[in-house]
Order: sequence, then C-alpha cells, then structure tokens
Amino acid sequence: MKRNDIRGFILLTVGILFLWFLFYPQQAGFLGLYTRKYLLIIFGRASYIFPLVILWIGIKLLFNKKLNNTNLKLVSDILILWSLCIILSLATEDTPDKNFGGFIGKYSEIGVKKIVGNFGGWVLTLGVLIVSVFLTTGISFDDFSGFLSKLFKPRKRKLLSEPEEKPKELPKVIVPKPVEIKKEEPEILNKQKEPRIIKEKPAIKSEQGFQTKEKKRESSKPQENTAKYELPSPELLDEPKKVETQVVEDELRGCADKLIKTLADFDISATIDSINPGPVITRYDIILAPGTKVNSIINLSNDIALTMKTESIRVLAPIPGKSAVGIEIPNPKQAIVGIKDIITSKKFTESKSLLNFAIGKTTAGEPFCDDLAPMPHLLIAGSTGSGKSVCINSIIMSLLFRAKPDELKFLLIDPKRLELPIYENIPHLYVPGKKPENVSVITDAKEAANALKLLVKVMEHRYKAFAKKAVRNIDGYNELM
Repeated sequence: MKRNDIRGFILLTVGILFLWFLFYPQQAGFLGLYTRKYLLIIFGRASYIFPLVILWIGIKLLFNKKLNNTNLKLVSDILILWSLCIILSLATEDTPDKNFGGFIGKYSEIGVKKIVGNFGGWVLTLGVLIVSVFLTTGISFDDFSGFLSKLFKPRKRKLLSEPEEKPKELPKVIVPKPVEIKKEEPEILNKQKEPRIIKEKPAIKSEQGFQTKEKKRESSKPQENTAKYELPSPELLDEPKKVETQVVEDELRGCADKLIKTLADFDISATIDSINPGPVITRYDIILAPGTKVNSIINLSNDIALTMKTESIRVLAPIPGKSAVGIEIPNPKQAIVGIKDIITSKKFTESKSLLNFAIGKTTAGEPFCDDLAPMPHLLIAGSTGSGKSVCINSIIMSLLFRAKPDELKFLLIDPKRLELPIYENIPHLYVPGKKPENVSVITDAKEAANALKLLVKVMEHRYKAFAKKAVRNIDGYNELM
C-alpha cells in the first residue's frame, strides 16, 4: 500500500469521526462531546467545514492525485475557515446568539471593522474566501466563467435563433344553438311528507316508552331498583313548530324559477327535475341542455350565489344515480331540527341496537341516526357555538329513551361543571366500586382519572369473561347467560 493511500484512509477516518462528533455528540462518547464543544467555541458554526475539507483531501490522496503546492493549499484551507468565521460573525452580530463565528470570528471581526469598516469587512472577507476556494479546488476564474457562459448561452442563443413562425389559424368554434327553457312546474319530492311538517304519527307513542324488536336483554348482574323501570315516553318532548305547506311550496317554486332565470343569464340552459327541501338547505336537481358542460355551473358558483342573494351554494355534479346536477341553496328561514322528529322516526324505532342515537337530518330532510356500537370511539369537535353541547345532549337523550339502567351505564365526567349536571339523578350513572346511591357526575380531575383506571380493569375483566365463553361482545355473552 502506498503512503498516499495510508494518509487518505487516515484522513477519511478522521473526517467521518469529526462528522459524527459534530452531528451526534450525545452518541459520540466523552471524546466526541468535548471535541465538538471546543470546536464550536473556537470556530463557531464554521467548524462544520473541517470534516468536509479533510474528506476532500483524503479522497484526492486515495485516487493517487498529487497535491501540488501543498503549503499554499494548506494556507488557503486555513483562510477559508478564517473567512467563514468572520462572515458568520458579521451576519449574526445583531442576533441574540453572537457566537456563530466562534472566538476567532468574533475577535477577527472586531479587528477587520476597525481597519476597513463594516462594508469593507464584507468586501475583504468575501474576496479572501473566493480566492481561497479557487486555490484549494484548483479551479481558475476562466473555468468558472466558462461554466457560467455554457449555462446561459445555449438558452439565449435558442431564444434569439428561433425562426418567426406564422401564427396558426385558430379552429372555428361551433356554438350550439341555445335550448329553450321549458317553463314547467318542478315536481317537489316527498310532497306528501314535507320535511318540516310531521304528517305521520310517531312510530312509537306510548306511556311505556320504546320497545325494540329484539328480545329483552338482561345483564349478568341486574339491579333490584331497576326491575320496575319504565322507559320515558317521547310525549315528554316538545312538538316541532309547524309550517304551512302551501307557503313552503310557493317559496320553493319561486326560488326554483329564480335559479333557472339566473342560469339563463349566464347562457346555461336547464330545467328543474325535482326539489329536495331540507331543514337548513334545499337541493334543486336540474337537467342541463345537451352540450352544456357541468364545469360551467361549478365555475359560476360565486356568481350564482350573488344573484340568488345567499352567502354560498354547493354544486353536486353529478348526483349519484341520476343524470342531473344538484345545487344546494340555504333556506331563507332555517328550521330547527327537534330530537322528537328523529327518535319517533322508523329508522330510529326499528333499529335493534340499544346504542342507536339521533344525529339530525340529512340535506334532503330525512332523519339520520347511527349506531355507537361499531364505532365505538366518538370524538365531537367544533368551534365555539357550533353545537357540540347540543350533540352530546342529543346522544345521551337518545340512549336514555332506548335503554334501561340494567342495560346501559354512563360514566359522566364534566370538569366545567356546566354541561352535565342535569343528568345528576339518572339511575344509569355508574362508577366502578361505588354504590348506585353514591354515584354522581364526576367534576374532579383526580377522581376522573381514578374512575377511568377502574373502568379499564372492568373492561379487562369482561374481555376475560368473553374469552372463556368464546364470544366477541356483550350481546353474545348475554345470550348465553
């Protein structure tokens, strides 16, 4: 092995070690920690140039390249490091951390500024850095300028030498003849079942409350004080406000005519296919004339909203299962969705799950509910005043109207002490290890943490019981008991 090869390997090893010391001091041991510390104190951030210079020299030695003018290159390497220290110190003199250039950069900066001033210090230091880089790399100024000329000349030559081409004739645009708008009265969907008016009797109305279709579930440990418990009746809830059907229909037809005229003003021919009224918005299903692009409506959403005197509209293009485009427009008078409308609907009453809860109504005015069991985690988020508390109360009320205390338990935590005190005396409250008469809504943080820990133990105990019976959930377990 040649002497240069040995030197090259040594320099590569030292360079890699310096990189390790500088970037991973906590994993580099005692030597690496203190080496990095003193390098940064002396040279500041410029000390990161050390490993790169050492690696570069080692690679040149390994490839058998003779280093001519070794002393000159060594001096140029030192000047590069020195000038970088000064530049970092000059650039960060107004920052809280003034040690970017290290000890050398700080005091060299003071000396240079006394001799040539601040601006002169920048000029002198940058000049020394550029000359030192040329000496170290062996690149001449001619080579550098030639590289720049090759980089920019081809593009310039191409731009100057492009022959002038005659502009191509644009293809003639064939404008289709506008289709006449048929002024037909739009058919209102669910005319007999107006979303804002309850025309049908509630699915279940009795003093006995709700009775689901599935057979009665019995817990493994029924409570004596809940044996005669009766579910609350939906009659306890307030009736929703009624709206005159004819007035609603007239408003919807007037809005539909205005929408068609608005589209015609933008040269879009369309007819109303159907109207789907909801409590907050109404969806107007329109059929576009042949040759009309759907994007033409999407691109005009803001203009249509301005003409319709509403904040915004939403375009459904196309509606799944239909060859129509839906335009959702906010209602001038938004209806309040009452929980009674949802829990008396067939979708809610015919559900077999005890954890089925009311959510609200769809944009088409249909009752919407869901089952908590397959989730089973639920996060309710929103801005202030967006309805988080209303949603939580709706969920709790939905479950109270369906499940008895021996079928469902609540562990309620309310640190604010404002949202859940109304449920203080319900028999469904549960805290592991406490008697039913001593259970209340938890408001203390430490008590809440302890209750949750106990609840985890209850859950683990249930999992073991499920495993012994080879069942996956509490429904399967109750069927075997």
